[in-house]
Amino acid sequence: MALIGLSVRVRIKGLTRFAQYFSTPVAEPVRIMYVQWGARMRGYLQERFSELSRGGGEWPDLADSTKSQRRGPAKHNKGKKRKFAILRNLGLLFQVLDTVFKNAPGALQEELPNGIRIGFGGNARHPSNAGMGGMVTIADIAGFHQEGGGRLPQRRIIVGPNARTQQGMIADGDRAIKRMIDISGANRPE
Repeated sequence: MALIGLSVRVRIKGLTRFAQYFSTPVAEPVRIMYVQWGARMRGYLQERFSELSRGGGEWPDLADSTKSQRRGPAKHNKGKKRKFAILRNLGLLFQVLDTVFKNAPGALQEELPNGIRIGFGGNARHPSNAGMGGMVTIADIAGFHQEGGGRLPQRRIIVGPNARTQQGMIADGDRAIKRMIDISGANRPE
């Protein structure tokens, strides 16, 4: 089973004053922050996927043989110039990256002690792999494209956050810390 994802971990060394609260009910703001980070990352990755699937980005264009398979019988498409979305034939890989985690087939969201893991995982079979014995999962297909190899060009789906996403994650962190301070009473006068 392939596991293609991104883990976000937080080093709390600089937050030792608050470390005692990470294992108490006060830690709920941190858990919420991690879930927000997962949603932000999936949103960014899905937006990026949408842009790259239209062509003109870092993803190589589809092979002519792939386009021919999608065109269907030539007699129905004579003289028509079609555009083909890259990695969007069935939409399964795209759906996994939905901002709201819906536990779609192939989707992964796993809460970690100091972060969250999002991406592709599980054992949901990809319906287009009959020629591969039907054993290839959605996560496997994502992994094949993530790594590339042989005749398959690399089309990275899971990448690190861009600056806008990082700024949003920092804002989520600031809100979580403020909420923890409020809950802990650390800002109350003695």
